[in-house]
Amino acid sequence: MQTDLQWSLAQAGALTTANSVAYLLGAALTGFAARRWGALPRPSASACCSPAVPWPPPR
Repeated sequence: MQTDLQWSLAQAGALTTANSVAYLLGAALTGFAARRWGALPRPSASACCSPAVPWPPPR
C-alpha cells in the first residue's frame, strides 16, 4: 500500500499507528459496553450468509 500510494515511511507509520490506536480504543469500549449493557447475540457466519435463514431473526 505504501508504494501504491507513494507514501513515505513516516506517513505509512502514522496511518498504522492511528489504526492500531483506534482498534484498541474500540475493543476497550466494546468490552465496557458489553459489561455495562450486556452482550448482544451474534449470528454465526453460516446463519447470516445462508439465504434460508432470515436475518434479523424474528422475535
